[in-house]
Amino acid sequence: MNRKQWLITGIVILMIFSAFAMYKKIISADKTYSFEELSGKEAMDRIKKKENMILLYSSKDCKACRVFSPILENVAKDFNVKIYLLDADKQSTEKIATAYNLYVTPTILSFKQGSVDRYENARGEQEVRDIVKKWSE
Repeated sequence: MNRKQWLITGIVILMIFSAFAMYKKIISADKTYSFEELSGKEAMDRIKKKENMILLYSSKDCKACRVFSPILENVAKDFNVKIYLLDADKQSTEKIATAYNLYVTPTILSFKQGSVDRYENARGEQEVRDIVKKWSE
C-alpha cells in the first residue's frame, strides 16, 4: 500500500474507534432522576408508620429501568408526586426486597393507608398515569 492508502486506513480506524468510544460513553451514562433514594431501613420505617408513598425498586444495570424511569419521573412531576427509589444494587435494600418479594426490576410499590399495590416491569405512560392517579386520589 502506498502512503495515501495507509493514511486513509488510519483515519478510518481512528473514526471507528472514536465512534465506539462515544457510543460506550452514551450507553453507560448514569442519568440521575429526581427520585429520593431511601435505604431499606428508611423505607421499612416509613412503611411501619403507614406513610403514603410510591417506591421504585430499580437497578442501574436494568435496561427496562432506564427506559421506564424517565416516564415515571415525568408523570410524577405532572401529578406533583414524590417518588422514592430503592436501589436493587445496594445491600441495604436486601431485607425489604425479601419482605416484599422484590425480584423484578423495575417494580413500583405504592403504599396508601396501610395497603400496598404492586406493579412489576416497565409500563407505558398511560398505565403509569393511571397508577399515580389512583394513588394520589
